[in-house]
Amino acid sequence: MLRAVLFDLDGTLIDSEKIYHRIEMEIASELGYDFFRPQDALDMRSLYRAASIELMAGRYGDAFDYDKYHDLMTTRFMAEASRCGIELKPGIDEVLGYLKDRGLIAAVVTATALERATKVMSDVGLAGRFDDVISAHEVKKGKPNPDPYLYACDKLGITPEEALCIEDSPNGVLSGVAAGIRTVMIPDLTEPDDELRGVLFDCVPSLADLPKVIDGILQ
Repeated sequence: MLRAVLFDLDGTLIDSEKIYHRIEMEIASELGYDFFRPQDALDMRSLYRAASIELMAGRYGDAFDYDKYHDLMTTRFMAEASRCGIELKPGIDEVLGYLKDRGLIAAVVTATALERATKVMSDVGLAGRFDDVISAHEVKKGKPNPDPYLYACDKLGITPEEALCIEDSPNGVLSGVAAGIRTVMIPDLTEPDDELRGVLFDCVPSLADLPKVIDGILQ
């Protein structure tokens, strides 16, 4: 039985990851982090603070100040998002209409702080279009741990077996899978490797492909 579809936000519902990535590389350069690579930014997608600090400390020791980097990135992203706007991912209207017609819960489970996530969602016209918006900041350990999705299931009154998780990044996928939820990847900045494909329920090109996936579950 399927009762709810749980969506990541950045890179899944909104085309924001490419903006984050560009800003992160710019900030790293401005801070003099010549060692910082594009893959470092990709590896921190959806990764919660403590894990990000541990990851970067393991690679660069004390040379990388995560909090300074993250604060600058967040401030600059919000300013640019307000100034230039963020595009929705193709197929979002179709899939939300599909879920509503079938009486399925649609919720957002994001690594972004709740206040920032709801502000961005309001700016792009997504306010009120989901049954709930849940932030990984509400749990002790964020993605790729299962905590955000387990908390979301508990809050929505469903079991992990009754949910479908939609993610764009490896850390997000691992979070959904660890929670025992069928997880579909819609790749954004990176494609899944063979190991990640092995744990996915499905991998599709866009949100517009989800109704066919869900039809297969509901049959």
